[in-house]
Amino acid sequence: MKVKKAITNTSAAIMFVAGKMIPPGETRIVEVPKQSASSQVVTMSFDAKGELATTVAKLKEKLESFTQDQLQQLQAEEEQGQNRASAIDAITDEIKSREYSVELEEFALALSSVEDLDALLLDVAKDEAKVAMVNDEIAKRAEQQKHVNQ
Repeated sequence: MKVKKAITNTSAAIMFVAGKMIPPGETRIVEVPKQSASSQVVTMSFDAKGELATTVAKLKEKLESFTQDQLQQLQAEEEQGQNRASAIDAITDEIKSREYSVELEEFALALSSVEDLDALLLDVAKDEAKVAMVNDEIAKRAEQQKHVNQ
């Protein structure tokens, strides 16, 4: 289950929360997974087989609450057990989504040190999120240059 939450970026770098870009000093409303009391407590044992003993629809609803390691365990267990293509696809999609969010965060951190933004823009042309980030950085630098020239 997801809840809407106002997230403010108080850092100097662009940040990503649930796939939404939040520029420094700005606030965005994002849908984040609601953490249950059981998911807030880190447990040493994770029963992947038990978690998979449900319908794919119910599994999909719970995927956001699992850690990345737990998702990997679920994927391995599903592949060795029931091997339901739709369950494997859902788990794989969640893993890839999280990995992409991390990739975007790393890209945002590295963006401020890139000198040739036009070349970078060409390199990331197929990725809308990265294109938007580069365009924001270009606009930010143009604004800074405008103030320097005054």
